[in-house]
Formats: sequence, C-alpha cells, structure tokens
Amino acid sequence: MGLKILVTGAAGFIGSHVVDRLVNAGHDIIGVDSLEPRVHPDGQPPSWWVHVPELIVCGVREIPYWAFADRDVIIHLAAQV
Repeated sequence: MGLKILVTGAAGFIGSHVVDRLVNAGHDIIGVDSLEPRVHPDGQPPSWWVHVPELIVCGVREIPYWAFADRDVIIHLAAQV
C-alpha cells in the first residue's frame, strides 16, 4: 500500500508529471490546482494527463482542512504565473 500524498500545483507541467509517477507507483493522491486561466484557458487539467487523481480546484490559501487529513506527505509545487 502506498503513501497518502497531497500535491499542490498538480495540474501544472511539473506537478502533472509528478502525479502521474506517484499514481503509477500506487500512492493515494489528492491534487490541488487553481487551474489558472493563463495556464489552463479551458479551465481543465492537461488533456494528456492520464491519471487524474481527486482534484481540488482552488488556490493554496483555500485548501479545505479535510484535504490534509491522514496525508503522509505534502508536495508543494504550486506557483503563481
């Protein structure tokens, strides 16, 4: 059984590749991303993103408290463009 991981910036270029690898390795992922319109004009994660985990669409200051519950690791990759 894998780790429970929260990844911020999960739909970004680096974050999406990290999430894909973590999902393939059997980890339980919650992704957080604001889906910033300048990066995601259609308001969707990348079309090539095969492994979409549970995705919370919000900024890092708005992450609901329950998203952190029972997480073993937090990987912070969010950045403002």
